[in-house]
Amino acid sequence: QGGTANHALWKKFDEACTQVHQQVQLWLGKARAQSSENKASRQALIDEVKAWSAAQPATPDWKETARALRQFGQRWRDGGHIGEKLFAELQTAWKEAIHAAEAPLKAKQKESIARREALISEAKSLQDGGVFSVDAIKSLQHQWQTLAQDVPLDRKLEQKLWDAFRAPLDALFERKSVPPQFSAAGGEGVADVLDEDQAQHQVLVFRRVHVGAQLVGGGPECFLDVVEHVGWLLMGTRRRASKFGI
Repeated sequence: QGGTANHALWKKFDEACTQVHQQVQLWLGKARAQSSENKASRQALIDEVKAWSAAQPATPDWKETARALRQFGQRWRDGGHIGEKLFAELQTAWKEAIHAAEAPLKAKQKESIARREALISEAKSLQDGGVFSVDAIKSLQHQWQTLAQDVPLDRKLEQKLWDAFRAPLDALFERKSVPPQFSAAGGEGVADVLDEDQAQHQVLVFRRVHVGAQLVGGGPECFLDVVEHVGWLLMGTRRRASKFGI
């Protein structure tokens, strides 16, 4: 104030501001172009999901369906930045498209969960009844394996259901594999076993029946060693008596 104007310094300041402004304008231009490209990419993805959903067969490969849906979701998350208002508009359209695409799989998963829970109840009934039925257990395991291979579930839910199914069968086999003289019943019931030849056959056939529980995303299968030392239960009277001196 009141001093002599320094035109040289003012000129330098003005030139610096002009350079900064040009750089900002350049950045804004690139940002607008990128945003426009991201918008087009997201809209194309929404259209792709709708077309994919319409083209699905009545009975698709559910594992492939789950994999495709995961890939769609990842592509949307990697879609790049766009303006907040525009993103809100596209997000609404995206949710409508992806929810419609997911609906058949969600319904199938709900059905599969209900069927697996029914198998869990049957397994618990076997345990509660205390009846060791090789055919019944094999049937349950086969049904579980079919469901697990057909319809993928969330990994944590898959494991939770599997553990609930496995527990009563493990308990049943554990109870039936204890030698009579070490059980609460002592040596009673020794005569109520299968003959030795049939017992050996059952052990050979049923020693390691496994159940595959395939996870979402192609994870490792789960195996159930359903019979360990079943011979304790099925061993013939004379052979068991000789082994344990009873």
